[in-house]
Amino acid sequence: MLKEFLEIAGFNCFLDVDDIITGEQWKEALLSALDECSVMIALVNDKFAKSDHAYGCLAEVKRAKDREKPMAIMPVLLDGYDIEAESELMRLVGGGELQYQRWYLNSSHHDVLAL
Repeated sequence: MLKEFLEIAGFNCFLDVDDIITGEQWKEALLSALDECSVMIALVNDKFAKSDHAYGCLAEVKRAKDREKPMAIMPVLLDGYDIEAESELMRLVGGGELQYQRWYLNSSHHDVLAL
């Protein structure tokens, strides 16, 4: 839904599950997309924060932070998730200095995402 909204607004978007074709070299496609984009919207929940495998969400944020070409990283905390103070994710998103947004996808909270 977010991807469709952004594309309608004129942005070029990449979402691995939509944009990597069956049979394609997925690692190469993912790394290429990370190297070419100028903004990363990180939709953060517990699963995202604990994805410690080589091509998981944390690895994607790390690659974005470590590349030479600057990239804006926009953390969006989902459904009340809080980034743990001493976590790798906290370090990657600027030690708490990056402004983030909270979205509540499944609640009656006032910040419910409505696109």
